[in-house]
Amino acid sequence: MVLNQLKQIRDELKQSGDAYDAAFRNTALIAAQELVSQEQQLKSDRQTLSNLKQDLDKQYFITNYGSFKNAKIAYHQIYGQQKYGRSWSDFIAVAKKLTASDGVPLTLPEQTLTLEQRVTKLENFLSSLGYQR
Repeated sequence: MVLNQLKQIRDELKQSGDAYDAAFRNTALIAAQELVSQEQQLKSDRQTLSNLKQDLDKQYFITNYGSFKNAKIAYHQIYGQQKYGRSWSDFIAVAKKLTASDGVPLTLPEQTLTLEQRVTKLENFLSSLGYQR
């Protein structure tokens, strides 16, 4: 009777250990997918901004954002709090200053780690939490 209870406890511990390992593995997969997604979004944003160059005018912003307010909101999300002005001419002047001559935004940092390096960093972090392969 006691032996059966001990075997049952052992089996439950093994199952919980397997669930724990699966949770760490799933967390790592989700984090890796999010890293890839962020990298693709960053490349897309840089490509869009590099296509802009100095073609920033009122028609461009109306076409892409619909209104002055939406354009200011979008720039606020990319560049943070700035004084964008109250008119199109003020806003366009600020937008041109925020974009380098080659179209790459001044405030977006360059990606210094490759995908493999970031995954390795994530694996090291999981190892520090106690996850073992």
